[in-house]
Amino acid sequence: MLRLWIDTDVGDDPDDAIALLAAVGHPEIDLVGVSTVDGDHNRRVRLARALVDAPVHAGDAPGLIDTFHAVAPDAVVAIGALTNTAAFLAAGPVPPITLMGGALAPVEHWGMTMTTEYNFGRDPAAAATVLRDGAPLVVPLDVTVRTRLDSDALTRLVQAAPVLREPVDRFLALHGD
Repeated sequence: MLRLWIDTDVGDDPDDAIALLAAVGHPEIDLVGVSTVDGDHNRRVRLARALVDAPVHAGDAPGLIDTFHAVAPDAVVAIGALTNTAAFLAAGPVPPITLMGGALAPVEHWGMTMTTEYNFGRDPAAAATVLRDGAPLVVPLDVTVRTRLDSDALTRLVQAAPVLREPVDRFLALHGD
């Protein structure tokens, strides 16, 4: 059983909500903690708690770093700005990190050509720290924008988690899908 910690900016797009649901639904993952990053932490905490039965912590809460290290996860998935992940690294050893961030080349996304991916752009200093000190597995925007669920898989996903219906519909409408 893999003891997993997810650091997320859940609530802006449905992708992080789907990642949280996939983690709790996986039979070999024990989601030992979730932390929020960037923006309205209280809103993000409420959203994450509605999706998962796991401890959820505001990224701006006192003691977050101590809680993270006390839980001692086996792995970290960072799917938002890397502010918290950089702080975890600064405070001591961190298990293997997988992150969504960066772009290898300009990418068409949200109807724009992006040269700086959002997660890296929100806190460039933290991104540099994590890349330098965390030796993460990086999944760049170039990969994630090409990842699509076919209509049958999307239907099954929303049926399994009806809370995703509205954000998925909003996301698809924005992209013209």
